[in-house]
Amino acid sequence: MDPCSIEQVLAAAVEAVFGYHPSEQVDQRGALRAARALLDPGFAERAEPAALVWSPVTATQWQQWRTDATILTTTARVTSDDHPADTATSAHRVLAVELQPTGQPPIRWAVYAHATRTTAGSAWLLSGLEVAS
Repeated sequence: MDPCSIEQVLAAAVEAVFGYHPSEQVDQRGALRAARALLDPGFAERAEPAALVWSPVTATQWQQWRTDATILTTTARVTSDDHPADTATSAHRVLAVELQPTGQPPIRWAVYAHATRTTAGSAWLLSGLEVAS
């Protein structure tokens, strides 16, 4: 991954934020913690409580996956949807997220992601996220 590529950083960060491993993580906040290297530190701190409600995965479903040791595969791709113009230190993108539990239908949703960096040559970090309903 190129840390100076908006699309690559956002796809990797969103995949990590939603990279669920119920057999290893108590809840969805575990994935957010694992993604910290790709997150703006302030966003990571503010986002932890929201991680429980971002995806369309209920607590009951999570516990069932935990009990069954279900393996999940997460993919995120930048879409061609319109977004505000980029600046040297701020960018927005819409990503399509797919969560594929083994042997079950995929779960899909859209994410509106914001990336920032401190200078024009520094690495991009995920600094905001909204889930489209």
